[in-house]
Amino acid sequence: MIEKQATVDVSLVRRWVRPGETKLKQLRDRNVIHIPYATAMTNLLEDKMNRVPKFFPNRYIAALVLIAAGAQVFCLPSFGETITAMAAPSAVNAPDIAGRWESSYGPVDLKVVGSSGGQLKLSGSWRQGADIGTITTGTFDGQKMVFDYYQPWNLKYGRCTLQKIQDVPEFQGSYEQPAGSGSGGGWNLARPPRTDSGPVGNVQLPAGMVDISGNWESDFGKVTLTVTGVTADGMVKVRGAWKQSDGIGAIPSGTFDGKTLTLLTYQPWNLKYLKVIFSLDDTGKQASGTYRYLDGGSSGVWNIVRPPNFIATEAPSGDPAPWLTPQVEESANQATITFSSDILFDYDKSDIRKDSIATLARIQQEQAARFPGKHVSVQGHSDNTGSAIYNVDLSCRRAISVAKFLSEHGVDAKLVEVRGFGESCPKVPNDSDPNRARNRRVEIVITGG
Repeated sequence: MIEKQATVDVSLVRRWVRPGETKLKQLRDRNVIHIPYATAMTNLLEDKMNRVPKFFPNRYIAALVLIAAGAQVFCLPSFGETITAMAAPSAVNAPDIAGRWESSYGPVDLKVVGSSGGQLKLSGSWRQGADIGTITTGTFDGQKMVFDYYQPWNLKYGRCTLQKIQDVPEFQGSYEQPAGSGSGGGWNLARPPRTDSGPVGNVQLPAGMVDISGNWESDFGKVTLTVTGVTADGMVKVRGAWKQSDGIGAIPSGTFDGKTLTLLTYQPWNLKYLKVIFSLDDTGKQASGTYRYLDGGSSGVWNIVRPPNFIATEAPSGDPAPWLTPQVEESANQATITFSSDILFDYDKSDIRKDSIATLARIQQEQAARFPGKHVSVQGHSDNTGSAIYNVDLSCRRAISVAKFLSEHGVDAKLVEVRGFGESCPKVPNDSDPNRARNRRVEIVITGG
């Protein structure tokens, strides 16, 4: 399945989008995708095809683009990539803007549709509860983003103007409704942080280095730090989280040189990044510090201290986000390996991160040795952010990436199946940020005799 190719012609285009019983049976028999999603997508594509006017000069190109989207949802990577390459316009290099963003008014999906005069041209949509708004036009010059939008639920147009915050995936700005009226409010965009995916536990610290992992009390709630590695120049790498009344903040990365602890932090409740710098005292039990919002906003004091019952030589209290560490469940004839999508992929992406390849390869080799030549099912899952169809597509693309990796590292592609479940099979309820993180995952199920 991983190597599947197809020849494109008009009859194939029409057959692929037609939701006949034969096609759905084939999908079901191949265990590619849940039939409800298959039915929904094929009907959607057929409807879109019927809406392309016969006199439209690029009707064939439009059909190819639609079918490429469907091919990706149905987990046929080579098919989808081949058609996309044929039909898509010249690519615009915009890795920092295209894709999904969290915002003050729900998830925003931005698309780059071209460029002009050194600016990227944008379109897209956003979801606010059950309603979907349209981003009709927009531009981005590398620092400033401006887009016009339409809200079908109240029949209103508006304009949003945003400024990018340096060094982090964050925009701060405002909207006017209608455009130019001066009436509106704030609108912020951000992407959740990329998490340091280094090893957890049993990291050899430099001689004489204080172990800062574990729990700390602070001015803003409990802070938990985990050591993930040591750099070539002896700096300790950390990640973690902290919990306060507003929710759970992320610490995606940080460094410690024995005296100064520098952390990048993210607050999902207001979509803002902060930098915090602590100075550890000689006892190693408390540190004074300051925080600063990277958007140039407020700054202040932030102090941390070890709890009175904390023993410096005890084992760390645990990873603040244990689901980020690959989990392996084994039985006599089966192994299920669960990888967090937050470790394998960047936000809203499906290419495996380079710093995750070694971990993926190691665990795959360990299990392959137990079950040589056996069936492998790669299953992608998402949280419930965004539309169900989009989540099926994303989970499928991520499962495809892992399946390709396996086939390139010794697994017979004929033994691999790929399934995209989207949000339909959560491990826990999607009612909090940590729970949604647990549900964003790729599972590799290896079945023996």
